[in-house]
Amino acid sequence: MEEWLGRPFDAAAFIVAKTNLWLRKLKWPCVTEAQLRKILMARDDYHE
Repeated sequence: MEEWLGRPFDAAAFIVAKTNLWLRKLKWPCVTEAQLRKILMARDDYHE
């Protein structure tokens, strides 16, 4: 997973509550690639 991430995992930077907030925005159990892309781009404040 660290190789995929591209950097060492920083456990101190992982905030469970924030992660759960973003996960709740997905439409489980049928998460599409488009939904995930939209959520991740919003999380990272990325605009196309």
